[in-house]
Amino acid sequence: MSERNYWQRMRRQRLSRRALLGASARAGVGAAGLALVGCGSGDDDQQAAPAPAASAAQQQQQQDQPAAMQQAQQQQQEQAADQQARQQEQQEAAQQEEQASAVGEAEEPAAIAGKYGGSIIEQSANVYETSDAQRTVASPVLQVLGRVQSKLVRFTNPNTGTITGDLAESWETPDGATVVLNVRPGVNWHNAGPGAAHPAAAAGRPFTEGDIFWNISRQKDKLLADGTESGDFGRSSYWGAVTTMDLSEGSIRLNLANPDATFVGGLANEFNLFNQPELTMETESVATEISPDKVIGTGPFILTRWDPGEGISAVKNPDFYGLPDAPFLDSYVWVQTFQDPNAYRIAFEQKQVDSMTD
Repeated sequence: MSERNYWQRMRRQRLSRRALLGASARAGVGAAGLALVGCGSGDDDQQAAPAPAASAAQQQQQQDQPAAMQQAQQQQQEQAADQQARQQEQQEAAQQEEQASAVGEAEEPAAIAGKYGGSIIEQSANVYETSDAQRTVASPVLQVLGRVQSKLVRFTNPNTGTITGDLAESWETPDGATVVLNVRPGVNWHNAGPGAAHPAAAAGRPFTEGDIFWNISRQKDKLLADGTESGDFGRSSYWGAVTTMDLSEGSIRLNLANPDATFVGGLANEFNLFNQPELTMETESVATEISPDKVIGTGPFILTRWDPGEGISAVKNPDFYGLPDAPFLDSYVWVQTFQDPNAYRIAFEQKQVDSMTD
């Protein structure tokens, strides 16, 4: 028992000294300190052997430190690059927003600064099958009548689909199948020009909700003034969505067969120009005989000439209800079709015409 206790005490003593040596090595104790701790028996000399292993661990730790520092520096560089990229993206987004805002401001009607007077000259294809805007399928007819007649609503920015009131000053949609149009006050039919001089025309009279009712009913029912049905009303399917109409002073209520979110936007279609009932009914049978006395409108220009193959012209309507002091131009002139595209191009380059298309 005493021998076993002796060796147990010796083992504990060796472990204590070994731990002390290891701690001293890690703490950087000098050679003199290690000599003081190690002096004693031969066993103590053997306990000093682990010291080189501790030095190797210290060397490994010293070798590992540059790698760790390098990794930390790399992480810092990556974070700095990410932050710089985010700042650049924010700057670019701010610049794009500023440019978009500048473009939007430039497109506002209030920003328009034009010179008054003068004429604009456009080319017009000599394809005029009727003087009736509601019975034509030819864009050249609309090119002329679109300057003379008006629609219920119009585009303020065709690129974005933005619309505003025209003959209808405003509108309401109580539900998806109902549209209430409020007639713009102060709108009158032309009081001058060949159309106003026609005996059947009601020159200068106010535009009313009754005019809207007649124009819609005529196209919806596809009926001429003499009661015969005509198949050349190109917008009959669109207006066919209207089942009934209710009139009141200054407004008209359109009741649709089904909810239609696109109906109001369709009112700005180029084919939805409005004719004067009195003059249109009188000239229906001879509408294919093109002449300016069959046309009267409420638009910015008054048609003064429409001679196919010779010339077309319109002058400013002094009583136009649109933008203040509009239109800017004194007159509109259409040149008949150029048979030679090279001649058309040369005329455009020499400013004999102000626009060019295919």
